[in-house]
Order: sequence, then C-alpha cells, then structure tokens
Amino acid sequence: MRWEHDDLGVAPEVDALATVFHRDFGFDVSQLTIPIDDPIRRLNHAVLDWVDAYDCDGSLLILYYAGHGQISDSGRTLIWSK
Repeated sequence: MRWEHDDLGVAPEVDALATVFHRDFGFDVSQLTIPIDDPIRRLNHAVLDWVDAYDCDGSLLILYYAGHGQISDSGRTLIWSK
C-alpha cells in the first residue's frame, strides 16, 4: 500500500498485519490511509460503507486502527482523535 501520510510511523506494522490476514487466513483486506482533511468523518464514512456492503450473517469486520483515540466517559463510545 502507498502511504501518503504516516506521521506515527505505523505503515510497516499495518502492512505486515494485512499480509498475515490475507496470506495466512485468506481474508480480503482493505486498508485506508485516513486523510488529513476531515479525518473523523472520512473514517466513519469508510466503516459505514463497509457495513452497508457486507453486514450479514457470517461476515466479519476486523478494524485495526493505528492512531490515537480514547473511550468516552461512559465507557461505551470510541472517540477518534486527530
């Protein structure tokens, strides 16, 4: 995958994980480099697009987010951070 912005230096670990999921487990793998412009909305949009396309019995979404985030005070919501 081509990484345009990798401020956290996570490209090698994400690429290695994608290889393991695809090669060793036979999963289809999609990677998204979260854009600098409106990142939270774009990430949420990508997840919802996947759900719209593939949500059914027997489907599995594994989301590996290599960035900053936190859990809300209620402990029920993930807050993506810039």
